[in-house]
Amino acid sequence: MQTLLSDECAEYCPWVDNYVVGPLSDLRLDRPIHLAAMTHVIEHLPRPGEIFIELAKHMAVDGKIYITAPFRPSLWQPEQGFEPWLSYPYLHVPAHLSYLSEKWMRTMAARSGFEVIRWDVSLDGYQVFEAILRKLKS
Repeated sequence: MQTLLSDECAEYCPWVDNYVVGPLSDLRLDRPIHLAAMTHVIEHLPRPGEIFIELAKHMAVDGKIYITAPFRPSLWQPEQGFEPWLSYPYLHVPAHLSYLSEKWMRTMAARSGFEVIRWDVSLDGYQVFEAILRKLKS
């Protein structure tokens, strides 16, 4: 299983100490991961649920995944229709391939051996979510 990023971030990431581009399955680690951060990454994945399955293979029990990503226009409600999405500053299609919900996050986390221990949609004026997942015992 290979998970690729959309290509606008594939060459360089100046704020990351150890930046590796490639499938997680190719990582050869000498110890389990205790913290993985995906700050505005998951929305670039064509199959975002697969990242949890791959990370689960490398995570320590109780290890955490910290995720932030675009959520929706500020305080958007379905009865507002599509109009607020047209001016949503985080609407970067085709670079952003997915916009994820709490239900999706909890479902995918559970399927891959994690639990959501934090879900907060108040970031950046309620436009961005923050999620923290914890690796459960196998």
